Amino acid sequence: MSRLVKDRGSVGRRIWRRRKRRGPAAPMGTAAAEAGELDRDLVDGEADDAATFEEPDEEGPRPSGGMLAAVRALFSRRKQGVTPRSVAPSSEPSYLVIDPTRDVLSVPRGAARLDAFERALAETPAGTPQQRALALAYHRELSGLAEGAGVDLSLLEARVERCAQALIGAGEEERAGTLFLRVGKKHQAAELFLQVGAIDALEETHAQIHWDEGGARHQARLELERFEALWLVGARDQAFEALTRAHSLWPENPIYAEMHARFVERLGKPRRLRLRARDHERLILGTWPLVVGRGEEAALVLQSPMLSRAHVQVERKDGALVVRDLDSRGGTRVDGVTLVGTAPLRERAVIDMGGVVVETAPLEGGVLFWAALAPSARTVALTAERVLIAAPGAAPNATLIAGVGGLRVGFDVRGRAVVEPPAKLGGEAVRRATLLLEGDVVSDGAWSWNVARA
Repeated sequence: MSRLVKDRGSVGRRIWRRRKRRGPAAPMGTAAAEAGELDRDLVDGEADDAATFEEPDEEGPRPSGGMLAAVRALFSRRKQGVTPRSVAPSSEPSYLVIDPTRDVLSVPRGAARLDAFERALAETPAGTPQQRALALAYHRELSGLAEGAGVDLSLLEARVERCAQALIGAGEEERAGTLFLRVGKKHQAAELFLQVGAIDALEETHAQIHWDEGGARHQARLELERFEALWLVGARDQAFEALTRAHSLWPENPIYAEMHARFVERLGKPRRLRLRARDHERLILGTWPLVVGRGEEAALVLQSPMLSRAHVQVERKDGALVVRDLDSRGGTRVDGVTLVGTAPLRERAVIDMGGVVVETAPLEGGVLFWAALAPSARTVALTAERVLIAAPGAAPNATLIAGVGGLRVGFDVRGRAVVEPPAKLGGEAVRRATLLLEGDVVSDGAWSWNVARA
């Protein structure tokens, strides 16, 4: 038997003798007690073991270390508190748990690595330790790009958004908030800081918001609040002015820009208002002269091939109406007389334009035009600031009693359509001249009209 085998046997006998001298062994309750006992036994014999293994024999010197050196290293790590079994238990064996960030970090740094992070996050179930590890590693990668490489993360806003969502899913709302701050999303960051109770970060974020939105932006926010208050009480003209000021003070704000554009679109074209009720239509015009034809330049458009694009023109001169032919292809006859140049237009006249007949009638505040081609679609040309739109069945020149019938509409100094009391707008009584917008329903108490695109 070699000396090495004898030495190993002597180690075992020494351990047995020391345990016998100490008395009865500690209860076998925990693995830690057994491990500590074994640790003390081995430490007691370390010096003798080292000397034994370092002694040369007749076959030559043997290397120090070997199995006992490995055991010695293991238990020295245990004494320093580095224990492989101190990690949280896993549902899978340790040799089956794969670090999800290992493959991602092996990709060269840059856009390729960011793409690898997003692919890995998309393939990893949410709420798992792997997903949290990926989210934290992705956050470190983006922070490193911003701090080390000087990359402006606002150029990577979509990636920052996905990383922040991953951090929120992993329970790291505060880190997600700091990431939002890097791209200027202070309001989202403040909400996350409020959720997790990060008071210092929340106060700092609020201070930045007030600083950034001071001056013109702060005034724009006040104007928007004024717009909402005025809109609720029906002061639409003043509300629109407040919205216009808010948009001009903060033109790059997309919400303000969209609200203002939508409001202007619903106002329609200047000095044009179209009202519809069932199969009846009224087009109210507040501009002169009035051109009749089939082209886009005509105010009163009639779809007939017998008409020229601009056939005749009706205008006001010294309070009276005159009609003029615009060198039309089919010619014009007024009350049976061929029109040459210009001629006065009576209150009730018949204009024959190459076979297309248009009749006129006086109206309180305007003149009514309608053609046999479209008897339900009638055009009202204002001769005053306001005009009374009678119910479809009423006579064109009937004077209606207020509250019984009739809708008084017109245009303000900016050419915007308004309705005056007595009337109802959306079921609410109108108390002042109120702007009309596309989609409104306005009623005179007996007949309801829908405001359509003019």
